[in-house]
Amino acid sequence: PGIARRFKLDEEALRRKLFEHTGGMFPELVTRADLEIFLPPINGLTIYMVGDVATIPDPDAPLVVRLHDESYDAELFGSHASTG
Repeated sequence: PGIARRFKLDEEALRRKLFEHTGGMFPELVTRADLEIFLPPINGLTIYMVGDVATIPDPDAPLVVRLHDESYDAELFGSHASTG
């Protein structure tokens, strides 16, 4: 619901578009309106957050969020695991 509000979209339409865009991989998007959180299984990603994560819903709060795949992690931490 929060993402739809933030983008000024109808929640049902957003759920339908996400369902279609993922090739119907997550039918719960359109069959379970009672689910308010959608966390798809994304493999090999890391999210770095600097700040108070409780402020995520507040667009005026200072919070740095960076999303990286394993290639970045390999470069940053000297690991040999890399997707690139």
